[in-house]
Amino acid sequence: LAADNSTIAVTMSEAVYSTNGGSGAMAVSDFVLSVSGGTAAITNSGTPTSISASGNVYTLGVGLSTLADGSETLTVLPADNGIYDASGNESSNTTQSNNTATLNDKAPPTVTSVSSSTADGAYNIGDEIALTVTFSENVTVIGTPQLTLETGSTDAVVNFTSVSGATLTFNYTVASGHLNTDLDYASTSALALNSGTIRDAATNNATLTLVSPGASGSLAENKTLVSDGVLPIISSVALAGNNSTIAVTMSEAVYNATSGSGSLEAADFALSISGGQATVTSTPSSISASGNVYTLGLSLNGTPNGSEVLTVVPVDDGIYDVAGNEASTSQSNNTATMTDGFPPTISSLSLAADNSTIAVTMSE
Repeated sequence: LAADNSTIAVTMSEAVYSTNGGSGAMAVSDFVLSVSGGTAAITNSGTPTSISASGNVYTLGVGLSTLADGSETLTVLPADNGIYDASGNESSNTTQSNNTATLNDKAPPTVTSVSSSTADGAYNIGDEIALTVTFSENVTVIGTPQLTLETGSTDAVVNFTSVSGATLTFNYTVASGHLNTDLDYASTSALALNSGTIRDAATNNATLTLVSPGASGSLAENKTLVSDGVLPIISSVALAGNNSTIAVTMSEAVYNATSGSGSLEAADFALSISGGQATVTSTPSSISASGNVYTLGLSLNGTPNGSEVLTVVPVDDGIYDVAGNEASTSQSNNTATMTDGFPPTISSLSLAADNSTIAVTMSE
């Protein structure tokens, strides 16, 4: 058998002919090819695609439906009434020995699935997720192939870690700024050799093309993994006109436990005032929620004169997103100037000596 499975050289035990009269050169129709096992099949209804002769050796062209995976057995038989010796004896078309060969493995390994050995769930900064790429057969890996993940504004490029049989493992660590609510690779070309090799035992180079992200066999279809490296923040605040409450909008759904559970409580926020004359109790007096908006009650001491700046922050170990990222106690977009609720007053009077005018000084 040729190394590329394209031809098979058949040696006959003696000179043969295509007629029982001891004449006629062998033709492709005088042989029948068949394949058992594996994935490849013989084309052209079992007739060789070509024939050439050198003495008693006939080289037959082998037509295959697909690349052989190395588990196929090719059988060569004379056709019925096809091959004779000089005396007119017909070569048997059923009983032969030394007429089989195992096809050479020419089929490249292909990716059958991308998944993860890490449990479904949400993972935050510093958490490791083991990603697995499984091929159609066992492979060997040289170098450090890479897998690119879709993780938001910056994609994560993950290095190959190990191989076991047909499965490659890539260990991905969630980094700050990464975000994907259903983790998947970036594209069908996300698996790259990175100057390395992925080959089967027959040294066939693997085909690296992946199914489309989200399709059957993809990471997102096989697993439900959240890669969340973005901290929850206060997006905005809105102070009520009468200074009684402040509405705090969070950037995402938040909880008061790292497990993605527990409703926020008033004690999960801290309040403070700078400037002016009014002060505020540090813990909100009440809390209510509508989606990601939390309305906090303000307990004020004194009447604001409009120069007070109210600041609201998460308390330490108080607010988390679903992946367990903690909201920082340092925030922006978290201040509001209080409404002036202090009425102007007359501070002093000054009467002219001749009683013709009076100067009235107001407090503001």
